[in-house]
Amino acid sequence: MLEFDARSGIAYFIAPIENKTPVLRDEAIHELLVGLARVKARSRFFTPLKDAERSLYSAFADEWMQRCIHAIEKKPGRASAP
Repeated sequence: MLEFDARSGIAYFIAPIENKTPVLRDEAIHELLVGLARVKARSRFFTPLKDAERSLYSAFADEWMQRCIHAIEKKPGRASAP
């Protein structure tokens, strides 16, 4: 989940996981991208995201998802999740 305080310009991102897996990594990336889309759209933060809003922002996340995964997997010295 990403929350953004427009006054301070600080973004808070939390994605608690027990074990690093590709599925959980992908879910965290998707949530980060949804949050970034919300920042760009000047969405209201610190309130629950409605399903219709999530769907709208998910389109942006889906557009960028594969690029982000590719960049993570391509980066030298970074081990992919087991």
